[in-house]
Amino acid sequence: MLVLDVFKKIRLFLIILPLFLSCIKQESVNKIDSSNQIINKEHSVLRVAGELFPPYLFLENGEVKGIDVDIAKIIFSRLGVEIKIEVLPWKRLWSNMETGLLDVSFATSIKEKRKPYVYYPKNHVWDSSYHFLTYSENFKKYGSMDYKIAKEKNLIIGIIAGNSYHQSFWDIFPSGHPSLEQASNIERNLIKLSKKRIDLYIIDRTVGLYTAKTLGLNNIMAFDEVLFSKPYPSAFSKLSKFKNDKFPNIKFLMDAYDKELEALKKTDEYQAIFIKWTGN
Repeated sequence: MLVLDVFKKIRLFLIILPLFLSCIKQESVNKIDSSNQIINKEHSVLRVAGELFPPYLFLENGEVKGIDVDIAKIIFSRLGVEIKIEVLPWKRLWSNMETGLLDVSFATSIKEKRKPYVYYPKNHVWDSSYHFLTYSENFKKYGSMDYKIAKEKNLIIGIIAGNSYHQSFWDIFPSGHPSLEQASNIERNLIKLSKKRIDLYIIDRTVGLYTAKTLGLNNIMAFDEVLFSKPYPSAFSKLSKFKNDKFPNIKFLMDAYDKELEALKKTDEYQAIFIKWTGN
């Protein structure tokens, strides 16, 4: 009798064991699937950033707004891609693009030294014209301003550390030139200019005057002379881990983005975005 009981218990154990092991295996699979879903979800959210560049990109009550934001939301919405946009200082932004911590950067001018790290679409988002800004007394004193006058008069020029500007500027004022004074962003340069701590600030005219107005700096003016113009595309990090069911990698996404941008720029919707933020 005792032998039969032992036999029955062994038989029952052998029946239950496979079921128990199967449950453990399934639970492990579920955990792996859940982990993969979290990773895939993280990589499917496009991480986008730009430096403070009103009215193209700025913060209002903690919310990112501007021309670049509106255009990006339209295009990536049409592509079915979720995006997360933030404002970063340029040096940190570019470091994150080099390492793939960011997927896309706004307003990234085309430079050969950047090409190993990013893809550039064929179409740029907007064109920029750079001018010298100054305070009202200087504006009345000089009337006009270009590189030659600025150098002859030994005027102090505000710049942002890490910005590329244009080769024509660097030819006259090489990096480290005593006339150049660095600041971390547009607002700090404009405040220094308003307080006459610098004589000139080289900046996109629209960005400079828009930001000065929002800061209440009423003594800031722009000289008429265009120092240089250049296009501003968005750039896509080559080390981006972005992917989703529709786009297997960042290059496929960029190609689709490029087509959507080209189409958008031919529409009244594109022009309306600029009118919304600049009034013209």
